[in-house]
Amino acid sequence: RAQRPERDRRNALRRIDSSEALDAVRGQAGHAKGRAGTVDCTRFRRGGGEKNRRRRGWLLLGLGNSCGGGGAPGHRKRRGERERGGGGGGMTDFGLASAGAEVIFTTCNDENHPGTNIVDGNDKSFWVTTGLFPQQFIIQFRDQVTFAKLKTVTTNVRKISFEKCTEMSPTSFEKFYEVELASPQGGRIQQETHPVKELSARFLRVTLGSGWDDFASVHRISVEP
Repeated sequence: RAQRPERDRRNALRRIDSSEALDAVRGQAGHAKGRAGTVDCTRFRRGGGEKNRRRRGWLLLGLGNSCGGGGAPGHRKRRGERERGGGGGGMTDFGLASAGAEVIFTTCNDENHPGTNIVDGNDKSFWVTTGLFPQQFIIQFRDQVTFAKLKTVTTNVRKISFEKCTEMSPTSFEKFYEVELASPQGGRIQQETHPVKELSARFLRVTLGSGWDDFASVHRISVEP
């Protein structure tokens, strides 16, 4: 019985990894007219530990071994473009480490999925809760920023709220937005855009009030003008 929570957490991580890989393969297949792409997600659940499982997943996607920051040069270039807001639109994202954003606090920590993953610009990495709700994290921006749009990339999050702080230290927060996300089908990634009135902040506190599963993940919080 003592091992059950840890077993449940590992199973949740497997579901997150498998749903990401399935979405990615289907997205690649959609670019090829007349082709149908499928993937056997059981290939991501075989033994050998999480590192080997993720390595097999990336190999299946044709991206090489990205565990530990590797991967094919093309993949690293695309990731760099995402971090700089490249790829055509040039939209500023204050929520990226490349823009000076930093996760300075989390209520829980998994050494394999730390809070820094939220701001790394890679939607394949994530911060994961370790059971129970609510859970929180705080993002500090390089300077005070003005924004009017939030984008969230999550898994199994149900209620999420946002608070801002304009002081020099994160001591006083004001809630400005709260929403309940729809239940993800089959544990798929939730990608949502949240327009808000124009606001300024030095710190952003995000609270996961509840989840659609015992464990939830946050892949990215985009903060845009």
